[in-house]
Amino acid sequence: MEWVVTLNPLTDHAEKQKGDSMALVYFDPFSGLSGDMIVGAFLDVGVPFDVVHQSVQKLGIRGLDVGCQRTIRHGVAATKFEVAWSMADPPVHRHLPEILNLVENSGLDCSVQNLARTIFVKLSQVEAEIHGETLSGVHLHEVGAEDSLADIVAAAASLMWLKPHRVVVGPINLGAGFMYSAHGRYPVPGPATLALLKGFVAYQDGPRVELATPTGAAIAAAVGIPGVMPLMTVKSVGYGAGQRDLCRPNVLRVVVGEDCDSATGPGQVQVAPGQPGTKKG
Repeated sequence: MEWVVTLNPLTDHAEKQKGDSMALVYFDPFSGLSGDMIVGAFLDVGVPFDVVHQSVQKLGIRGLDVGCQRTIRHGVAATKFEVAWSMADPPVHRHLPEILNLVENSGLDCSVQNLARTIFVKLSQVEAEIHGETLSGVHLHEVGAEDSLADIVAAAASLMWLKPHRVVVGPINLGAGFMYSAHGRYPVPGPATLALLKGFVAYQDGPRVELATPTGAAIAAAVGIPGVMPLMTVKSVGYGAGQRDLCRPNVLRVVVGEDCDSATGPGQVQVAPGQPGTKKG
């Protein structure tokens, strides 16, 4: 099978909204970013939980469910997005064709499907290059599991609900030290995370843990452009909680507002560096 480049899904969706959207989303990843942190932050800025929950349920994966709760990370109130697995057998790890079939055979809106497919294809391209495998044959270990599937589909559904005409990603704190994966011990950031963030501003300011994950990096790279906080009218601010309690707030801050930069107004949507793929043949 071959996957070919199509239009950026956020751009395409904004055009279908009659070109009048000035909504802007800014990621402030001062403590890194992961899939669950992104979804938690979206819930915290006002995306209804039903939007997230129903999108995951439409995948039709038996035993997979999601929830959320309020928590505190180093003095900052945040929303923690959680993925639950209720089956006795452990979750399976999938290859890209199986993941795309799940998405395409779901009841998800086409715009959500397109964006989720963008993220999965981008991530698989990086993993295939790193491990010297084909796009269809690369084994997605951590990212092919149910929690990352839920994170990516929930993030896509949230973005389609927010309808931003652009997403800006600030400098990303990657963490430091070493991490363990299915392939062994690696320095932070992991190979996939670093490859996905080509073109983005990143730095290492500790603590000695992995702060930016492949899932978080794939979502940001697929929909975002690098930059500092743009000129905007702030409407809402949300915090998505990470897994750990650290020496700083382990949260992703997301700001949603109105774009005040006329140079990137309706009809001039900036295209993310990543492009989606659709299945051909």
